[in-house]
Amino acid sequence: MVAKDGGATQVGRHVRYRRVPKPADSGWTDAQFDRPKRPVPYKAIAYAFALFFLGTTLLTIGSCLYAGVIWAHDPERWLSLIILGAITFIPGAYHVAIAFKAWRGDHGYSFDDIPSGFEENLDTTLNFPVKS
Repeated sequence: MVAKDGGATQVGRHVRYRRVPKPADSGWTDAQFDRPKRPVPYKAIAYAFALFFLGTTLLTIGSCLYAGVIWAHDPERWLSLIILGAITFIPGAYHVAIAFKAWRGDHGYSFDDIPSGFEENLDTTLNFPVKS
């Protein structure tokens, strides 16, 4: 059984392929796809730990105020502490978890996932050629 299928000749189970002509210069190099080595964002991780511990403290104090373990002059103070604690705890816990999983080497996690604007002189932007 001989069949022509998209330019390749098929004989039984064997398929003969022909080479696609390769242009002399396609404009692509392997170096374009290499990711530069990015340093570990220690400052961002420290800020994430600070947010995590501050949020945990505020949530704990707010919960104790609500439960009546700690007595305060203003009984509605617990709500503001719970809200501020949640605002600081959630992003802190998220970024601490990412840092821990990246440090452990889990698949799909890297230190690139932690946003950081603290590194200076680090050019990670893509420089596209400008058409003139």
